[in-house]
Amino acid sequence: MPRTLTHFIGGREVPAAATLESLNPSDTREVVALYPDGGAQDVEAAVAAARVAFPGWAGASPEARADVLDRAGDLILQRREDLGHDIPSREIIENYVREVHRVLRPGALFKFQVQGAPVESEKDHSWVGEWFTERQAHEMADRCGFELRHQYGVGDQYYWLWYFKR
Repeated sequence: MPRTLTHFIGGREVPAAATLESLNPSDTREVVALYPDGGAQDVEAAVAAARVAFPGWAGASPEARADVLDRAGDLILQRREDLGHDIPSREIIENYVREVHRVLRPGALFKFQVQGAPVESEKDHSWVGEWFTERQAHEMADRCGFELRHQYGVGDQYYWLWYFKR
């Protein structure tokens, strides 16, 4: 059963009147999620919520903004079992990393998880996706304009990468 996604407007989930299908690019017969097909009312509500939130965000210090973004990264780390399992190919991962690079300012830190090269283990790990060796993680960072600053995880089965935008 595919996940049904919602809009997130004004700090709350808002269902849409209609949804569209998100297909697995490696098997277009598989629907991986239903996402909201937003209309003019959804856009108006989002713009209104952004206008309300903007003064507080614009008035926040760079340190306070960095704290918010760091907290978002921590929440992603906490939900790591739920996130990223549907990424089917190394090319899609690299395109995603390139897009993140495009929108980050120099000096920003980008944290994300990839699967490491397989290791012998007594445990059955449920992570699915493309394997990355340490060398491949460094090479992808270079190709995408980042510097690999930190990595950690469970053996080499899966690990977190911290990329620094040069």
